[in-house]
Amino acid sequence: MQDALKTGLAPVFQLRLKGYQDDEILQISRELKKICHDNNSLFILNDSHKLALELSADGVHLGDEDGIIA
Repeated sequence: MQDALKTGLAPVFQLRLKGYQDDEILQISRELKKICHDNNSLFILNDSHKLALELSADGVHLGDEDGIIA
């Protein structure tokens, strides 16, 4: 992943982890967010606006069943 981000061709990285517990997602996301930012890429978290806020992610992707930000 880091090699791909270093090319500058991936300005956004979206993490999608189905079947993981929140604490696992947070741990993985913290590491990946740093890698993304070190390579000038935005970090988007899938499925949970609450976790995205806790992480200070650059954005969140919500599907039809993932809740509403408002």
